[in-house]
Amino acid sequence: MALSLGLILLFAPLRASSEDRWLSEDKFFHLSFSFGLVGLSYTGARTLDASHGRALVGAASLSLAVGLWKEIRDRGGEGFSWKDLAADCFGVVLGAWLSTSKLR
Repeated sequence: MALSLGLILLFAPLRASSEDRWLSEDKFFHLSFSFGLVGLSYTGARTLDASHGRALVGAASLSLAVGLWKEIRDRGGEGFSWKDLAADCFGVVLGAWLSTSKLR
């Protein structure tokens, strides 16, 4: 986790684009992709007999790593976005919450 934070701080520009809004279609896609990836990987891990805790940690870690990788990759194009990364994290939190709730 500390390595991920270090990479973010190393590669991220100091300010985001003025077009990077909190409420946008792009943020919805980041949130929903992270949410779906947590759910899919958690369910897959549980199907393979992983414990609840291991499945949850693995699913959240995978989703966060994919979101971070995408943002670092975007640095060459439109630029790194803290807001995109926040939307990814929010999707992971929602996915993890649903995986641990009584609603499932």
